[in-house]
Amino acid sequence: MMRTQVPLSLLVFSLLVFQLPPVAHASGGAEWLLRLSQALAATSFHGDLIYSEGDQWQSLMISQSLVDGQPRRQTEFLTGEPRQQLRQGSTLLCLHNGPHRAGLMPDVFKGFEQLTESRLDLILDSYRLVVVDSPQRIAGRSAVQVNLMPDTSDRFAYHLWLDQDTGLLLGSDLLDTSGRLLQRFRFARLEIGADTPISPSETELHGHRIAVVGADDVVTYPESGWWPSFVPSGYEPVRYARSADSSDVWHERVLFSDGLASFTLFVDEVPDAGLPDLSQRWNATAAVVRRVTDGDRHYRITLVGELPPAVVADIAASVRPDDHIAHR
Repeated sequence: MMRTQVPLSLLVFSLLVFQLPPVAHASGGAEWLLRLSQALAATSFHGDLIYSEGDQWQSLMISQSLVDGQPRRQTEFLTGEPRQQLRQGSTLLCLHNGPHRAGLMPDVFKGFEQLTESRLDLILDSYRLVVVDSPQRIAGRSAVQVNLMPDTSDRFAYHLWLDQDTGLLLGSDLLDTSGRLLQRFRFARLEIGADTPISPSETELHGHRIAVVGADDVVTYPESGWWPSFVPSGYEPVRYARSADSSDVWHERVLFSDGLASFTLFVDEVPDAGLPDLSQRWNATAAVVRRVTDGDRHYRITLVGELPPAVVADIAASVRPDDHIAHR
């Protein structure tokens, strides 16, 4: 694939969203979110965008085509080390050199492809949807702004800009509980309807696969011996996996989602629980590691999520080997 560089002036210009003094109203927000999900599932496009986390800026080139009626999307990062994403269905293929690490390859559309009507109900239970009534433009296209404002302080707020004609997501801001910007992306150039052939670039990059949550994924409370007794309202388990290694040591993973944001609980049996607990934050993502003992066995409890750090810590602290919680 030929790599295109986006002029800096175009990138800066694309961040300016021209508007009259806005007027907010609550009607129509749910319909716009459904249009967004449908657009991501059924629209071909090609464009360049800029993405920021904290004070780090990146430029990306994204192409999506429909293959047998299913979207196939390639994201190429134009700044920093060479790397790509190739997504089709519930599989995300990451191409890059060296080990995978947090924040290396952000998925700018993460969460928005899961917006079915049932998950929209979860969102409406936890967020107020506000449509901003003012003319706006992004990448030369008319945009509608929809704000998702949380009812409680245990999750973040979203400001979204959707293409007025198709509902495709043109830009997004993620804000913490104090209104500080955590993540932002804007398209600088966009061709909707462009059918660009997609295949991994001819590079020496190595790939690994990551399973992602599909719109229809759902699980009941799994047969897990570990479970958090505290989960913020609106979050439901959407994926569960349990495996054993060659030493018959068990590892469990449960993914929770509120329809947009998500967090993952990992429970791993380890040989020694003497290492200290850890906590870390990467802009919108927080992680907590606890080591606990149950009888003569030691476990590492890890919780990673797009939630305020204090909330992640509270969930992790509530995880315990309590079967009746898991089966309730």
